[in-house]
Amino acid sequence: MNCVNYIITVLSSVVSAYYDQDKIIEGAHYWRFIFRFLFLGSIALLTTESILEGAAMTVSNGLLFWVVFDPFLNYLRGKAFFYLGSEATLDKIGNKYFTPEIFFILKVILLIIVNLILWLKLS
Repeated sequence: MNCVNYIITVLSSVVSAYYDQDKIIEGAHYWRFIFRFLFLGSIALLTTESILEGAAMTVSNGLLFWVVFDPFLNYLRGKAFFYLGSEATLDKIGNKYFTPEIFFILKVILLIIVNLILWLKLS
């Protein structure tokens, strides 16, 4: 696995949270998701050796972005660490089926599982 992916993903999560802290606009989540997916996917594809590895790294990057972005945005907005918004589709799902703490733990577990699979397949 490539540490460059992780570093760029964490940095882009922090920069995105700073940018988004006062720009929570209804309906804008879809386009921001598409842009971030393309950006993180491009980084993954440019820093891996195969399309399959790049695709898997894109999933990993997306999960890492999600795990870092949400709590950091909450911090910048003065919200609780585990706060779930009401605009993003995934936040709506989290609010409907889980407590915010459990939802965050599930995100972290999913990130760990994807990275374990990547590590096992690539080593």
